[in-house]
Amino acid sequence: CRAVYTPTGADISYLHSLGMEDIPTLYYGAGCDACNNTGHYGRTAVHEIVKTDNAIRDMVVGHKKTQDILGYLKNKNQKFLMDNALDLLREGKTDIFELYRIATAEEE
Repeated sequence: CRAVYTPTGADISYLHSLGMEDIPTLYYGAGCDACNNTGHYGRTAVHEIVKTDNAIRDMVVGHKKTQDILGYLKNKNQKFLMDNALDLLREGKTDIFELYRIATAEEE
């Protein structure tokens, strides 16, 4: 029951700020009988898996700042939660409203 969503200027700016250069066709859940008019049917996990190595273990034990650990992971090309959410958005498996919800939860 998805329908094409035309992003606002704010949506486009937000996606650019997340590193999404080319904006794909976006969708939203229009609602139907199958999804009980919620626009969502079933579940899709948005996830982040961090493989812990000795360097990360040492940083955690050494009480390093979160930013130091994140910097290390970025240098190792770690995919983060938002990266996974953006992939799902590109694939049309989620919508920008869920992306905003995830971003808000991540900030808390």
